[in-house]
Amino acid sequence: MINPEPGGAMNVAASSGLNKKRAGSGVTEQRDRVTDGMGMVDRLHAYDWSATPLGDPTHWPQSLRTAVQIMMASGHAMCLAWGSERTFLYNDAYVPMLGARHPQAFGVSFEEAWPDIWAEIAPLVDKTFAGETSTFENMPLTMERNGYPEETWWTFSYSPVVDESGSVAGLLNVTVETTGRVLAEQGRDEAVERLRRNEAKWRGIFHTLREGFILGELVRDETGRVIDWRYEEVNDAWYDLVGIERGCAIGRTIREVFPGIEDEWVMEFAGIAEADEPIRFTRQVGTLGRWYDGVAQHAGNDHFTVIFTEVTERVLREKRQRALIALGDRLQLETSVRSITLAASAIIGDALGLQLVGYGDVDAGAETITVEEDWTSGAAQTLAGTLRFRDFGSYIDDLKAGRTVIVRDCRTDPRTCDHAEALEARSARAFVNAPVIERGEFVALLYVSSDRPRDWSADELAFIRDIAPRAAGSRAVAGRSAGGGAERRTGAPHQEHAQRRPGDRHADPRRQGRSGGGR
Repeated sequence: MINPEPGGAMNVAASSGLNKKRAGSGVTEQRDRVTDGMGMVDRLHAYDWSATPLGDPTHWPQSLRTAVQIMMASGHAMCLAWGSERTFLYNDAYVPMLGARHPQAFGVSFEEAWPDIWAEIAPLVDKTFAGETSTFENMPLTMERNGYPEETWWTFSYSPVVDESGSVAGLLNVTVETTGRVLAEQGRDEAVERLRRNEAKWRGIFHTLREGFILGELVRDETGRVIDWRYEEVNDAWYDLVGIERGCAIGRTIREVFPGIEDEWVMEFAGIAEADEPIRFTRQVGTLGRWYDGVAQHAGNDHFTVIFTEVTERVLREKRQRALIALGDRLQLETSVRSITLAASAIIGDALGLQLVGYGDVDAGAETITVEEDWTSGAAQTLAGTLRFRDFGSYIDDLKAGRTVIVRDCRTDPRTCDHAEALEARSARAFVNAPVIERGEFVALLYVSSDRPRDWSADELAFIRDIAPRAAGSRAVAGRSAGGGAERRTGAPHQEHAQRRPGDRHADPRRQGRSGGGR
């Protein structure tokens, strides 16, 4: 099975721990045997599956093993319901969402795991097992997971999982709890309303807000047209949220403080004097690379106020979450190795703002990678062709050992600094390489590249590691379908490459052309 890193999800088929039985043990007794301190991979090993509808793991179908492995390896909250009894499994990231239901919910039916909301989600579950994908954003659910009713909100996707016969056998749920965000937005709106009703007390609020606060004045030309606006007052939180030295904003216009700022930051506020309602916004200041969420409202004549907070991490996290859901939906539709590869690459590139993303098939002995086609942002060169890893550094040693290679700047990384020029010519000033390992062999690679130094965040790396096994698994299914099961599980385009590119013919690392007629 695919394992992108050492210590990743276990191979269900090869894990003897899953096959342990105990005479007379039932589901309740074995739950008592499994301690609360276990991680979910260990719990999966220790569980007495013979007492459940899934039965002995040695007889589990490959489709179930793959779905379990992808779920357990993911850093995003996922659960899986399988079979006619909807047997319920989940990963470590899902545990906090269960509250006191964990670990008793593991291995029972979906309905037993969530009895208090079953009436609301049962129709969605039935639709999914009928072959439909359902996606919801900020869906409200009242649940009792810690001994008392809670109002909660969720953004999630229910996707069908097919078995070897092509029938829907399971449901994969990728979910994120948005309760905190919804309550925060409600709190923000309530704060804005309080400010409107208590304008006489705004100075006290001004000095205590953790949110940024602006009192601004529109700047007009001789014809009366708004061309800019000026900072009359800002609070200390404003300086903290935009990263500007304190004391440098008052009396200056936004264009003076942020040269090159997007026109929307001026023009949207231009009509605020005539606006009857507050103007709400979630927008990026491109020159700062930060996102802000806030409310602007008229404060008399050409004056207005703004309350805002930085939401960069939230926006980027939600963008990655939407991309993960979108990928699951696309992989249900795509049937060829090429289309699956390009779909996954494009979704990663767009979600992370990258220049180059693709999949390549690896000959570990020859230390080469062969790429049929990849995704670029436009300016980057494709890697299509066959390339030697050591022409770009020594990190092939890490990949062969199954380790993900993370390079934040090829000029300073000791594995790549002597080959920085070659890497930068390929838009790879910074990059991540996630190896795909099958049966202990390095057979394929997911690569993502940035043309500038990048401090890859933990969330970004988790997102890349999530994509690698999911896309590789779908490539494997497509490859077996196309070739009657004879190919390698990565889709086995090795043979195709061997026919189209003889082994003694390697692509020039500097060549400019794109494969597939360009994109």
